[in-house]
Amino acid sequence: MKALGLSQTALAKRMNVSRPYVAKVLSGDVNISFRTAARFAHALQLDFLPVLKPMDESAAEPSLAPT
Repeated sequence: MKALGLSQTALAKRMNVSRPYVAKVLSGDVNISFRTAARFAHALQLDFLPVLKPMDESAAEPSLAPT
């Protein structure tokens, strides 16, 4: 935000959401969807590309491991 010279209020206007909502998201007080993360990225002129990759097998929970 600083690199773009954006305040929370300006970001909220770009996204058509409230400034308190932006503040909650930025402070980590709410969970957001991929769609909302993509909206934030777009408003901040950033690419949003979640990377999904296999977990290290030693870190996988037994109930989630492939059979």
